[in-house]
Amino acid sequence: NPTQIINHHRSCPLETLLDGIDIQDVDFYSLQVPLSPTEKETLAGRGVVDPEQELVSYAHTGALALQMDLVISVCTSVAHLAAALDVPTWVLLSVYADWRWFENREDSPWYPRVRLFRQKQPGNWQEPLERIRTALAGYVAGTCPVL
Repeated sequence: NPTQIINHHRSCPLETLLDGIDIQDVDFYSLQVPLSPTEKETLAGRGVVDPEQELVSYAHTGALALQMDLVISVCTSVAHLAAALDVPTWVLLSVYADWRWFENREDSPWYPRVRLFRQKQPGNWQEPLERIRTALAGYVAGTCPVL
């Protein structure tokens, strides 16, 4: 949400995120709304399914999240929704993460099926995305559990 007051801290640029999680044999869906025309074009160019027209309410978004093996997101309402529905959720956090995620932990007391991937340096998304990529590749290969 570009109007969110700390969006510039919590949001990873779309291209950076897509580069970081680009894994073969994985289908990606965007659960985030609204999307700008540029974001839609970027997602389409990367083969990401965009069901935005169907996501007219949190109920619809939640129903789609329940069909996912895993939700990967920055700290957004989609991350909280998926986690509250007990969908395995990986949350990419900036060093300025919301207090609800606490500090110095990779799990959440609120959501048992959440795994946290935090920045170690402000603005550096590469390092936590590399950890996500490694974990995702292990999950796809069957050598690493989702949580």
